[in-house]
Amino acid sequence: MLKVSVVIPFKDYNQIFLNNLLALNYQEFRDFEVIIVDNSFKLKEILKQENITDKLNYELRIVNGDGNSRASARNIGILYSKNDIVLFLDADMLPHKNLIKEHIMIYKEYKAKNIAVIGLELRINDLSILKDFNDYLNFINNIYLNYPKSRLNLKKREISWYKFLTGNLSSFKENFIKTGLFDSNFKTYGFEDLELGYRFNKLGLNLIFNPLSVCYHLHPLNFKNRTKNKIESVKNLKLFYQKYQNPNILKILGINLFSKILYKSIPKTLINQIEKKLENYYFSNYHLTNNESRYIRFIEDIYVNYHFYNSFEKA
Repeated sequence: MLKVSVVIPFKDYNQIFLNNLLALNYQEFRDFEVIIVDNSFKLKEILKQENITDKLNYELRIVNGDGNSRASARNIGILYSKNDIVLFLDADMLPHKNLIKEHIMIYKEYKAKNIAVIGLELRINDLSILKDFNDYLNFINNIYLNYPKSRLNLKKREISWYKFLTGNLSSFKENFIKTGLFDSNFKTYGFEDLELGYRFNKLGLNLIFNPLSVCYHLHPLNFKNRTKNKIESVKNLKLFYQKYQNPNILKILGINLFSKILYKSIPKTLINQIEKKLENYYFSNYHLTNNESRYIRFIEDIYVNYHFYNSFEKA
């Protein structure tokens, strides 16, 4: 019988995190523990003040992190885990009731240990979902009522290493150990998970996507925060490339001829115009149509990746 250790790195407290812990009460698969790796060193006191632990119906363990990075926090969680499967959730992700069960279904179906499983992450920008926990439960547990139409045709399949995102990902503990854990030299934002995915791939470990293992990522970022994160990630991308000296890593991750032609041809005046348009959107209460939302997302991606590409060239 497979058992699961859910590992959640924790640093900054918010209401989303508490609802994450409460939502795990409703998992249909029950053979799991939860390990929170505390990089704030304040979590035990926070949970005591919120009187939350008595409301949880699963085993919760809190271990201190080293305060350094998400990579090292995840490594600590792996090493402290006592079960066959390690499943990572982010602190601001709310699990559907079938999330763990759907991970386990893949392992039972494939009957092999040389795999990792990644679920579907649905981003939610409207934090009003947190006002009433019962409304939240109704929302996340009615998956087909809240499933974007564009996602309904997603199929279970094997996917590439550069999709190895650790917000809703699992594998056998021994696989993480065998590949050497996360590289703790990745200190800043980004790419520490993809680098481990690259090593999984080099060792012949396959990544299986299951769109029915769903988590809701309540992580609203405006374009300035997205840009800040992408620029910060340049340090880790440079480290990733230097570690393997494989040009394909850069090509796959957005530093390629197409990017050079596109982002070198965009005049700075146009970027400034895009910035003003995005500021008008993010700092107003104007309700966008679906087409307008797609347009805003498109120009935001242009803006963010323009700064990402040019920051990498400077580095």
